[in-house]
Amino acid sequence: MPQSLVQLYAHVVFSTKTTQAYLQEHSLREKLHAYLTGACNNLKSPSLIMGGVEDHVHVLCRLSNTISMAELVREIKRESPKWCFLDQPFARGRSQMVHRKPSGAPQDRDMSG
Repeated sequence: MPQSLVQLYAHVVFSTKTTQAYLQEHSLREKLHAYLTGACNNLKSPSLIMGGVEDHVHVLCRLSNTISMAELVREIKRESPKWCFLDQPFARGRSQMVHRKPSGAPQDRDMSG
């Protein structure tokens, strides 16, 4: 029986509470990024790129076929306050699906068959 393979990439952006610059220290951001990378891996949605600045975090990961986009965002948002200080939680998040191929992704194939 024929099989289909789909790889979806999720670009999730989380803002800090009231978009204040709580993550000014580079070492603090690196620790948070490492923690969120582990959270993505635990959800079988490996993180490809993790980054951000003082007031928000970007996560680019490959979406697992066992979890929905909504579940991924909910779980990452649930995990981030566990790591952050209680008075500095990530309170708001928005997400979008990435509509471009990351560098190194396979070339498009002719699907008109």
